[in-house]
Amino acid sequence: MNAVVKRTPAEWKSFFESEEFVENFTYEGDDLGVSVKKSRECDGNWQMPKKDEQFVTEWKLWAPTAMEVSLELFSCGSSRERGDRKIASIAMTRGEKGVWSCAVQGARYGTYYTYHILHSDGVFDTTDPYGVASGIDSERSMVVNLAETDPAGWEQDERPEIRPEDRCVYELHVKDFSSDPHSGISDKHRGKFLAFTEEGTTLNGDGIHATGFDYLKSLGISHVHLLPVFDFGSVPEDDAEAFNWGYDPVQYNVPEGSYATDPFHGEVRIREMKEMVQALHKAGIGVIMDVVYNHTYNLDSPFQKTVPYYYYREWEDGTISKVVALAALMPVVAGMAGNSGNQTLTLLVRSMAMGQVTDANTGRLLRKELLVALLNGLVWGVIAGLCVWGLYHDSAQGMMLGGVMALAMLLNIVLGAAMGLAVPLVLKALNKDPAMGGSVLLTFMTDSGGFLIFLGLASVFFR
Repeated sequence: MNAVVKRTPAEWKSFFESEEFVENFTYEGDDLGVSVKKSRECDGNWQMPKKDEQFVTEWKLWAPTAMEVSLELFSCGSSRERGDRKIASIAMTRGEKGVWSCAVQGARYGTYYTYHILHSDGVFDTTDPYGVASGIDSERSMVVNLAETDPAGWEQDERPEIRPEDRCVYELHVKDFSSDPHSGISDKHRGKFLAFTEEGTTLNGDGIHATGFDYLKSLGISHVHLLPVFDFGSVPEDDAEAFNWGYDPVQYNVPEGSYATDPFHGEVRIREMKEMVQALHKAGIGVIMDVVYNHTYNLDSPFQKTVPYYYYREWEDGTISKVVALAALMPVVAGMAGNSGNQTLTLLVRSMAMGQVTDANTGRLLRKELLVALLNGLVWGVIAGLCVWGLYHDSAQGMMLGGVMALAMLLNIVLGAAMGLAVPLVLKALNKDPAMGGSVLLTFMTDSGGFLIFLGLASVFFR
């Protein structure tokens, strides 16, 4: 592919699925991103004056559809920092399999960078999709020496060996774990990775009621399941009050900066996350990371900017697959799901609204899960009715209960039928996916029924 021609999204989709693309642009190397090597290990494509003759820093980016790529080097991780300046703009060379590369003499640790990419349909500036370090708020990637981020004793750190039958997993959110001002955890570490390194903390410092890490250890758990700790996009990293669960990743291999004591310097978050893991291991607790590689924050992502239309699911006409209509329904549906305590359902509907459930196979699994939720709701409704009937078994109460239950089920079916008729039409017009209407139908049937049953029972007890 010597020249890049302008294509529609549908044409790009067809091209990416072609044998020609697979044959010419499948890259199986493991060296994408940035690396620091001995000078003799590099091909000699140096672009800047010598800084350290012993080392060379090399960047590689897979961008087979790009027309031009340049590496932009900066002194700081964001444009808002004092002293920020552009160090250089370096043209990258296109190589085999669509890999662009360049090398700079010297070990450029601490340097921040972005890629400036010219495509047939626009110009994009992006962080490194393979980056492992970043400045604040995902603005620029960073060249980091990972060995220098190791805390003392890191090389000897090992995860504890725990038999399967002894495993007991505790899920937690890093910020939630220590954000309470009454926790006794120092202000600097509250809501941060380093809260896991503080021991001896108690409620309001009373010396009696253990909090934080000591409380965690007292639970007798074997593993901690960390909700997403990689870089996510919805939280300004220097805002101590901002909060999100983290299921909106931007840089998948970079720790989240809001959990670090210093989000501006990319090495800090890495070192402090290692200290957290090390502390947990030392306490005999295994660490599980919640990684969501099937999520994305938005299409303004390094993937879309580097190889447009390659990484995301598309319809036959090339439009990006996402259930637009559900974004508007999301607050209502999620609230109803919350009323029934059905967390699985809530997560499934949230995934639908964010466009994370798109292909036919996943859609079928989703509808299966929702059907199970529907049956579960109906079974519990019947059980609740029988229990109340047993308590109020006289004829008047029995008739009232039977009527309420019948009405709840009837309205359940009517509402479900109405949604079944309306939603597929909306989704068909907006996203060509009428099958999702069945999912929304079951969602409303399950949770509207549970809510109506609750009202019915309340009317019996509080009439």
